[in-house]
Amino acid sequence: MQASMKGKNGLKNSGTSADRPATENFAQSREFYRVNLDAPMEWQILDPLGQELDTHEGEVTNLSGGGLAFTSNCAAAPGDRMHILLTGLPLIDKLDTYVTVLRVTPLEEDDQPSVWQMACALDELTPRHRDRLISSIFEQQRRDIFNARQEQEQAKAN
Repeated sequence: MQASMKGKNGLKNSGTSADRPATENFAQSREFYRVNLDAPMEWQILDPLGQELDTHEGEVTNLSGGGLAFTSNCAAAPGDRMHILLTGLPLIDKLDTYVTVLRVTPLEEDDQPSVWQMACALDELTPRHRDRLISSIFEQQRRDIFNARQEQEQAKAN
């Protein structure tokens, strides 16, 4: 079914429009569907012996079955290992696992990077936990679609 869903540009798309930019050239090309999210989290860098260092706070900006991106006022480095705790997810309540930092991007204000965005791979999830996370992501997507439709209907009514 998915293979037959091609846009005008010939690229396979995800078949959903919930999180798609308003361009016809968008194609969901990741292994796992990604959902935008605003959720608090905690993270700790692991030292070379695997010991957790200081706890920092962050804000998850998107999440998939294969990784996440978040912002924080403290930075890690690509290749760093970290422990993360994300709570309040639909269906699973929390994600408590280890990740590898893939990318760190400073988000500059007045030429001073005070916030960094970090992209991480969820590389230690068991298949069972990954399936539960993916179910949670789809539930979040359903909620986002429902809320967007409610807002549209309210806007039309006014």
